[in-house]
Amino acid sequence: MTDDMKAQLLNSDLERLNQSFWRNEELGETRVRFFVGLVTAVISALVALATVKRGQNEEFLVPGLDFWALALFALISLLLIGLLTFWRMVRRNCVTDHYKEAMDDIRRQFTHIGLPPYDPIKAKCVSYPAKRGGLADFMAIIIGLIVAALVCVAFIFSDSTCVASCVLAAGSLAVISVVGLILLAHRKRDHFRDSVLTDVYRPRD
Repeated sequence: MTDDMKAQLLNSDLERLNQSFWRNEELGETRVRFFVGLVTAVISALVALATVKRGQNEEFLVPGLDFWALALFALISLLLIGLLTFWRMVRRNCVTDHYKEAMDDIRRQFTHIGLPPYDPIKAKCVSYPAKRGGLADFMAIIIGLIVAALVCVAFIFSDSTCVASCVLAAGSLAVISVVGLILLAHRKRDHFRDSVLTDVYRPRD
């Protein structure tokens, strides 16, 4: 196989991997947008059920146990869907790293056919730490807020009148959920990088 044929094959593989990389990125963003839209719709529906219109004014009522049972079910459902979406974001990050390594490996192959090393992004970004504040972290924060709302609704549903205990429990569990999920996401990604990716690969974020 001539060098021109090798270059054409490598370029074809690089283009295919690049397209797969962006499809993976877009799929993750689509899932997060869908979940945010679902959360907005559910909260709006609950607020609408808890309000009554009198003339030109809308007043917020103190609903009965049936409403809080429905709210409890809705929030538990959102929590489960949110956890599934969160794990998909973690998996998406690992797949993203795998695509990056594959494309880097193809670029390294070009040096075997006489082309100089070409790596315009990694050469400038290799010293930067791993990115924080991605979609997985964003999902962790939303899940934490859902956990807080779920705790508050659970207190109301159980006829508890201790506001201080409700706020303390909701805030504590929300913080624990957010921090735990973020640490778990980054630990999973670091483990993937150490166990699956090659030693030559240096992640770019």
